[in-house]
Amino acid sequence: MSSKRQITIPAEIVRELDLQPGAKLAVWVDDGEIVLHPRPQSWLEHVTGPPHGLYGRTKEEIDAYIREVREGWDERARKIEGEHYRGPDG
Repeated sequence: MSSKRQITIPAEIVRELDLQPGAKLAVWVDDGEIVLHPRPQSWLEHVTGPPHGLYGRTKEEIDAYIREVREGWDERARKIEGEHYRGPDG
């Protein structure tokens, strides 16, 4: 941190996030760590849109989450059907 309390972001991170000079960043503290995040074009769309990262950060993670939830549904449905099925004789 400089005497003006400025920090330098490593070049590889700047390239990965495609940050341009003058880019705005959102900054907060999470469990004692500083988090920098490119500010969205519209905070309203960012806040009211789908929850970011809630079900996973990549398509593969999200697909795995959905598979896991669906398997849970199938297991519960089989259990319920087994409890309520009495066979042809009642």
